[in-house]
Amino acid sequence: MSCRCQMLPNMPCGKGKLFLTFFDHFLLGKVKKLVHEMGHHCQSEGQLLRIDSDDIQQTLLDICSSEHIESGDTKNIQVLVTDANATSIQPSDLTEMRPLATWCAQFMAKDLMEVLDNRRLVSHFQPIFKVSDLSLYAHEALIRGTRIDGSLIPPNVLFGQAREAELLFNLDRMSREIVLATAAQYEYFGRLFINFLPSAIYNPENCLSTTVELAKKYGFDFKNLTFEVVETERIADTAHLKHILDYYRAKGFRTALDDVGSGYSSLNLLASLAPNVVKIDRELIMNIDQEPLKQAIVGGILSMAKQTDITTLAEGVETEAEWQYIKSIGIDLVQGFYFARPAPEPLKIAFFEQP
Repeated sequence: MSCRCQMLPNMPCGKGKLFLTFFDHFLLGKVKKLVHEMGHHCQSEGQLLRIDSDDIQQTLLDICSSEHIESGDTKNIQVLVTDANATSIQPSDLTEMRPLATWCAQFMAKDLMEVLDNRRLVSHFQPIFKVSDLSLYAHEALIRGTRIDGSLIPPNVLFGQAREAELLFNLDRMSREIVLATAAQYEYFGRLFINFLPSAIYNPENCLSTTVELAKKYGFDFKNLTFEVVETERIADTAHLKHILDYYRAKGFRTALDDVGSGYSSLNLLASLAPNVVKIDRELIMNIDQEPLKQAIVGGILSMAKQTDITTLAEGVETEAEWQYIKSIGIDLVQGFYFARPAPEPLKIAFFEQP
């Protein structure tokens, strides 16, 4: 069975027909008037509007950017793109319809589409150290996009565009593949944290199969791979996330929750999902040596984790004072700019030498 995350959308261009459906006649009338003003021929039947266009992409972008069309409207207008000879649509075509907002986001996300088309993703590695002796424990793999000119696209830009364009499935899958391939290229088969977005995995048996096969192909020991849930605070479907984590664990991988402590819901997730590792949110670590409230929250997380045999990791440590406090309270692992920034290659050293 093919997986949605393995297929990039077909981006039409040039001459063709657009079929638009609407939730109500008022919105249809508004768009129909706009299309006439733009000089296009169109015809409506019920709540279906057909538009003849010499430039499909430009027509959709013009409708989407019109001051008469609100952002909410663009999400409620479904669009099917066909060739110029089509005169009607069939029931089976309805599965190919996408919101106007998605079409426009994909047309505008040129950097992202070029990255995905040509697999222009690179993995950087940030080391994670044991607090007890500052020996190297693992690396976290972080993804960057690369433009044609070689400049890097920050992950917030890359994933932000992917979210708007409904391409998180594709970007998330390709990111995991690039991480494993890059680590294998540098012959790093030690512990590795790999980020993933639960919202980008609709069926773990299909969406994660390539990850499992690549891990086997490159010879990774599955217990050295920790799959880390990012955007923990945004998780809406706990049952879906549990299904994903159960799949990973059944294969022999380890799991981690990121940004724990940034909100009440992430603490609930810690209690219900019992990951192998919890990463304490950077916002809690910042200036923790000076703020009693943060100390109390982190102390509570640490106590809960120790009672349930969960490993704790303080992320984002940037100062000597933060490090000294983290060391004093018994957290297991640490990472942050104070120790090392992400780099194109994994570290070869066995210990961190303090400045």
